[in-house]
Amino acid sequence: MATDTNLSPWLWEQGGQKWGMDPRMDVSSESNIEQWEKDAINALSTSEKNAIVTAHLWKCVRKQRDDLLVECDWTQGADVPNAIKSSWTSYRQALRDVPTQSDPNNITWPTKPSS
Repeated sequence: MATDTNLSPWLWEQGGQKWGMDPRMDVSSESNIEQWEKDAINALSTSEKNAIVTAHLWKCVRKQRDDLLVECDWTQGADVPNAIKSSWTSYRQALRDVPTQSDPNNITWPTKPSS
């Protein structure tokens, strides 16, 4: 499953300026952006664009992971039975390990426990 690039705002630098748009956009056919925005994108090399996109994808993966962790915070409370807590503890650790995977476009997400 491809990573949702809308989970976090774009943010990258070029020419001493910060930009908040997808550097992969086709500026030759895009009429809704200013010329200086087109110039910023056109000034990027392919490797610079790839680095920006990869960093953004990892930011989105971490955002999705963080959201999943927040959803199951309740499972670690003092009043949660150990039988439930232990299965969720393993799941939560697997979520924390997600950013160690090699490809942000091919994440293997852990399965939520049934209990």
